[in-house]
Amino acid sequence: MARLSTPALIAALSGVALIALIALSEGPKSPAKPPAHDAGPEAFLIRGARVFDGDRLWPRADVSVRNGRIEAIAESLPADGLTVVEADGQTLLPGFIDAHVHAYGEARREALRFGTTTVLDMFGDPALLQSARAERESLGTSDRADLWGAGMLATAQGGHGTQFGVAVATVDAPEAAQAWVAARRAEGSDFIKLVREDLSAYREKERMPTLDAARSQAVITAAKAQGLRALAHVSTVANAIEVLEQGADGLVHVPQDAGDDRALVEAARVRSAFVTPTLSVIAAFSGVDSDLADHPRLAERLSAGQREQLRGRPSFGPLAAQLIERAKARVAALHAAGVPVLAGTDAPNPGTAFGISMHGELALLVEAGLSPLEALRAATSVPAQQFGLTDRGRIGPGLRADLVLVEGDPSADIRATRELVSVWKNGRRVDPRPPAESEAKLAPGQLADFDVDALPPSWMPASDQMRGGRSTARIARIADGAADSAGALRVEVELAEQGTDGQPAWAGVFFSPGSAPMAPVDARAVTRLHLQVRSATPLQLLLFSGEGAPTVVPLAAGTEWRSVEIDLENLAGLDRSRLRGISLSATGSGAQRFDVDQVEVR
Repeated sequence: MARLSTPALIAALSGVALIALIALSEGPKSPAKPPAHDAGPEAFLIRGARVFDGDRLWPRADVSVRNGRIEAIAESLPADGLTVVEADGQTLLPGFIDAHVHAYGEARREALRFGTTTVLDMFGDPALLQSARAERESLGTSDRADLWGAGMLATAQGGHGTQFGVAVATVDAPEAAQAWVAARRAEGSDFIKLVREDLSAYREKERMPTLDAARSQAVITAAKAQGLRALAHVSTVANAIEVLEQGADGLVHVPQDAGDDRALVEAARVRSAFVTPTLSVIAAFSGVDSDLADHPRLAERLSAGQREQLRGRPSFGPLAAQLIERAKARVAALHAAGVPVLAGTDAPNPGTAFGISMHGELALLVEAGLSPLEALRAATSVPAQQFGLTDRGRIGPGLRADLVLVEGDPSADIRATRELVSVWKNGRRVDPRPPAESEAKLAPGQLADFDVDALPPSWMPASDQMRGGRSTARIARIADGAADSAGALRVEVELAEQGTDGQPAWAGVFFSPGSAPMAPVDARAVTRLHLQVRSATPLQLLLFSGEGAPTVVPLAAGTEWRSVEIDLENLAGLDRSRLRGISLSATGSGAQRFDVDQVEVR
């Protein structure tokens, strides 16, 4: 029987956040919006800018825009009554294309504020794909980046991708691949992503189920037969070489183990495959702190949630400092051999955030051996070419007017992309301001003492049933409270040995501090969480905040009431400005129970 590790529980309960965030998009009132933003005229001329057109650099040029498209580019253009944007000393770039994200919640709005006008989603909600297709075909006013997506990924039962709390149709046999790909195509998937990940690049002993060679070959063959690109998540050189030899079009991470670089480079080169290294997330795995939030022009566009995401670190530690250096050396070798390199961040993994991390990714690519111009191509024309995005990634007549204007010259110093002046989406200027903070605030005081018969509605049972599991949870008031108080909350769970998706079981109780499940509140006025707990088995306390994965705190077993105090102010990865929920969960199997009392914040 599988035991649920801390990382597995974090991942499983992250599904609560993902599902609730999607539900909330049409539910409770969103945080207040700033005053109306002037998107500017729909016809204008950018005059005297240095222009990187996706391929080459124009030392000085004019670019005219009309009705959402680029009308002309030349060394000099007449204004002809157009509104003129003076750009002397500034550089105009195509909107960035982030070739690896997982977009949910405010992701596409956040990305757009930082100049990422298109995102390629490598695993997300298939229900969003049809609307995303309509949006990206429109030239109307938009406040979000366009999206192309894989929808669901191809993985094994219990494998990577099944741990996020949503139902995943796994590929259980090679002969199932054709139907699996056909189902994704019917849902609107723009490409297929498959997973070869057993954790061996990161762990000496712990392993995760993954697709074998026969199933990955079947998925790749089926994707090609049905007109879809096949992309592969890999972490080891051996798996990377194998999927490339099987016909994969690209790798969505650079491998991170100590494999044979020469064999990898040759496998990619001879098959004209591309690599999206995702150096940003590998840097976070390696314990490299990001300085992006310290940059004044980036900071003014940054939401509190993004700031906390940048501070986050992966839960599975220990962090391996050599991962990022090995990855950069491998990117250098691939690039030197002519393998196309794409800029992708893997946001919102810990240590990354939508949009802003693209500026860090560009700098990391330069550190890995690309020139600044080559790094800019990796974020614009190269992903457009590799994914067949014919209307973007470049600046030229008839192309979509997705544009970024920055101070300075990023072709000489790539960090100049951080000097953002303006972003245009479909020819309309983007509001750079982050959303106003939530008006709901959490003040110091008691959250629940359970001394009265009626349970507070903000406390609710939660279990793996939300992702197709069979565990159950029940909550009820009991009279035997801590310190002889009048009552406490009893949580009784029945844990199935395994969920239907192969993941370990979990169940417990969830507290929502807002007006609806997962609605954020500003909890910066409180610094500590205090509660009384009684449980014969270990528990996990999870704090949901911002847009990222929850922060986890393990709690030891104890058959007598004991006091637990959590230092919220110094808890890494917790965004107190947007606290969404608190959960206590049991793990393991069979019938269990635990009691909670006197929950307060101070």
